[in-house]
Amino acid sequence: MLAPNPSRQSCLAALDARHARTFQPPAREAADWFGGFEKARQAAFQKPLVEAAPASPGETYAALGFSLAALRAQAEDGLLFWIAPGCAFAELGAPCADGLSQFGIDLSRLILVKTQSPGEALWATEQALSLPCARALCVIAPGRKSLGLAASRRLLLRAEESGAQCLLLRLDPLTPSAAFSRWRVSAAASQAAGREMGAPSFAVSLEKNRAGPAGMDWRVEWNAHEHDFREAPRLAFAHARTLDGAVAAATRHRPFAAAGPHAA
Repeated sequence: MLAPNPSRQSCLAALDARHARTFQPPAREAADWFGGFEKARQAAFQKPLVEAAPASPGETYAALGFSLAALRAQAEDGLLFWIAPGCAFAELGAPCADGLSQFGIDLSRLILVKTQSPGEALWATEQALSLPCARALCVIAPGRKSLGLAASRRLLLRAEESGAQCLLLRLDPLTPSAAFSRWRVSAAASQAAGREMGAPSFAVSLEKNRAGPAGMDWRVEWNAHEHDFREAPRLAFAHARTLDGAVAAATRHRPFAAAGPHAA
């Protein structure tokens, strides 16, 4: 048996390291290569099918807000479809016209579609994508079955044929799909002077990207008037806190609990 060649092994190790740096760049290097969040978002949303998901179960509203903002920032014209089964609207609540308008959504171009089942929502999304320049937000609600690869593939083909765009808001257990990218979203502390209310802020990470590197994360703010995102400095968020500062004390530390349940 031949003894291993140290020079050959070191050469192979160097090639493996170079391959890893080329195809799986660290998050910071990848972010620098993309040139920041805005260039990464524009590159990802040029594709006909993308998806977003909450970073944790309590971040559903943040993922919804980011999805609506991202579709609004992508195009100024064309119809915007918001399609979801009735159970998703029951969970998220009915859309508020005043709130959507203040968020930057053009109500004259917004069409809400409420379906009886998740399957009907996918069918309605496929029909909406047949319109040129249409943008469709399809909420994938939890059900007996998660989104299948074949169903997402049909949406991709329909969007490619018409030049439309679809964003899947994944609230179901995540499974492989035909989406080119997947964004994980959570709420972030907004920045404002004094006790003023700041702009909507999100912590986003590019979890999957078939068109380039992934693994980057940013803190961004949504400008509802200019219809674009602004990347927030990391240092600003390191010292961010809630508006009121302190929170209520735990129950065991409250005088009411010490006095007993019948105390006035």
